[in-house]
Amino acid sequence: MKKAILFDYDGVFADTMREMYQAWKHSFLLHEGIEISENEFFLMEGYTARKIAETLCEKYKVDESHVDIIIKDKEDYYSKNNKFKLFSGIKEVITYVKKRGLKVAIVSGAPKIRIKKMIGAKLFNKFDLVIGAGDVERGKPYPDPYEKALEIFKISPSEAIV
Repeated sequence: MKKAILFDYDGVFADTMREMYQAWKHSFLLHEGIEISENEFFLMEGYTARKIAETLCEKYKVDESHVDIIIKDKEDYYSKNNKFKLFSGIKEVITYVKKRGLKVAIVSGAPKIRIKKMIGAKLFNKFDLVIGAGDVERGKPYPDPYEKALEIFKISPSEAIV
């Protein structure tokens, strides 16, 4: 029997991927003169910002000391330019699932502070758990964020839907 549903955030819960790509593209072009492609960005969907920046810096032979400024600029650009939109029906799904007694979590590579800001405190507080960037040592693509959620909920992988 299922006991919990664990949602990713970017691209699953919220329609953010195109705007997130634009923010990464802006930051790498501004700081490094490199234009990343949409395809290479989308292949890293779910990664933490640090993992994306490190992966792209390694690929384009950018000094890793630039990672933090690239991430900060990406977050600033995204905050100023996104037109945040939840996918249709998400609020209803959360309400439905909670009424059925299942635990609900967001497990994301995005910072919790950004998730809360975007979805608002009212919806954020409906979740039993939010695992974001920084809550585990190794973020996605490693399974650590999901394993932490399962551990906190005290359930096995077979008792959860991701």
